[in-house]
Order: sequence, then structure tokens, then C-alpha cells
Amino acid sequence: MYKKVEDPWAYLAGFIEGDGCLGLHKGTRGLSTALIVVQKEREILDYFQSLTGVGNVSKRQLSRVSGYGGTGTSYDWRVRSGRDLKEVLPKVIPYLFSSKKRKARLVLRYCKTSRTQSMGSKKLSLDVRKRRRRIIRQWSRVLSFEIKRVAHPSYSLLAGFVDSDGSVGQFKNQGGYLYWRIVICQKERALLDYLRDEAGGLGSIYQRKNNTYAWHINNQLFLNILNKYLKIKSKKILVQLSGQS
Repeated sequence: MYKKVEDPWAYLAGFIEGDGCLGLHKGTRGLSTALIVVQKEREILDYFQSLTGVGNVSKRQLSRVSGYGGTGTSYDWRVRSGRDLKEVLPKVIPYLFSSKKRKARLVLRYCKTSRTQSMGSKKLSLDVRKRRRRIIRQWSRVLSFEIKRVAHPSYSLLAGFVDSDGSVGQFKNQGGYLYWRIVICQKERALLDYLRDEAGGLGSIYQRKNNTYAWHINNQLFLNILNKYLKIKSKKILVQLSGQS
């Protein structure tokens, strides 16, 4: 079950799980490391930058060929420096629960083989190169999806995931009572099964026509608790709830 704990690092980890990218990318000078989060609203990215004290938030113009889907304006928070990643990743890795956990560990290991470590002797330089090649091989073998359960997950973790990759809707039952629902869609059902299990089996998971899965959460007591930890979707929920009074 989710713990009622306000934890900004768990929230950030949940956000990364939902809509973040961790990678080793090819650049003009070889491989480079990066943590990237893209959102249409800048406010939450400024919060992450303030929380971590690293990275840059920049504006981008989306197109259908940009790789992020959709069109229009969005913002991204990017952390590229190995020194900065060595500060941030150890604080979020304990909360990650998918294949991004292993990727984050590999990125961190790669960052620790910095250029300064290769200075001093030729033998050490060769050792660093071997370690990097080993990390790259392990990266290529990371499964597209896997679950690593988190010890004592919190509402903050789920809130970060919902804020990044969930949707909020208001509905009316047969008695005319308005209620709200959170829906989380994913390609891999195992991820939704894990999140739902930690919620005590609340809600239902449905397979959609496009071969994705959706977890519908209608339990109002659970959602009222979760709402206290949301930073983006809570605004929409409050507007909807005020319309019921």
C-alpha cells in the first residue's frame, strides 16, 4: 500500500517513470549522458530544476517528426552534465521501478568513468575505456520493460506518475452524482498491475483497441488522498469538485 509521505524525490522519480527519458546518446565527441523530461507546461520543470539545482529548462517547438508526438510549444528540462547526473540519479534510483531503474544505474556508472579518472596513467585510461564498453554492452541488453518493486512506495511516487502520464475526467453516474476518475494508459500491462497492486487492487484495468492498457481509478476516498500529493492534475480536480457543491 502507498504510504502517506510527502517526498519530492519520489515524486520526481514517478514523473520520470511516466514521461522521462534516460539515455546514452551518440554525439560528435562520442557518447553523452542525459536525463530529459518534456512537458507542455513549464512550471513543473522549473520546480524540478529548483529541487535538484541542476539542468536547464528550454522552450521547443514540437512537430510530428520531433519524436515527442503532437505539435505546438512545449518545454524540456535537460540534465546532461555527468557531475549533475551524479548528484540527481542516486536520489531517484531507489524509487524507480521499471527498466528505467537499470538504465539510470548504467548512466550513473558511465558518469563515474569521467575524463578526470582516465588521467594519470595509460593503464588507467585503458581500464576506463573497457569499463565504458562494458556499460554500453549492458545498455544494449536492457529489457524494454521489467518491474523492480519499490520498498514502501508513497503517494508522492504515484502522484508524479499521474501528473506526468495520467488524465483526469469528470463523470455522472445513473443517480446524477458527479464523480471524477483518473485514467493511466500504458503499453505494458505489468506496470499498471504493479501500480494497482500497491493501491490495494482498486480500480480496473482494460485492454484498449490499440493494444494498450488503461487503469481506471474511481474510488473517491483514494483519489481524495492522492489529490493532496498532485502538483498538476490537482488544479483540474479542484475545479471539478467545486462544481459539485
